[in-house]
Amino acid sequence: MSCLGGGLLGLVDRLPIDELPARYRAPLRAYVEHGILPAGTLRLLLEGDLASAVDRAPPAALLDTCAVSRWLREHLPASCHGCRDQVQLWIVYVRRARGRALLASFDGGHDGDATPEAAP
Repeated sequence: MSCLGGGLLGLVDRLPIDELPARYRAPLRAYVEHGILPAGTLRLLLEGDLASAVDRAPPAALLDTCAVSRWLREHLPASCHGCRDQVQLWIVYVRRARGRALLASFDGGHDGDATPEAAP
């Protein structure tokens, strides 16, 4: 599954986020939809650093940490996670895509390349 090339809008709606432990749902949604980098364990898992995520997790959360790691691999597009650089690229991509969508909404849905009609 690839997000690049227009599939960003609605991506979160197509993901089974309800399968994640509740405390990870909102931060993951904010990351995927808005490019907001989560903190702590989720950030480490997105960056592919399972060892550090497990080291930081309290013993009661170890199963959740492993479950989230598996969920990310199974459900998120590779363009969203895997290493620190990929996470940073995703954040830039999402913010640019959201900025273009916002500009287009002010321009009546045009992509911003069209020149306005001359006033009479």
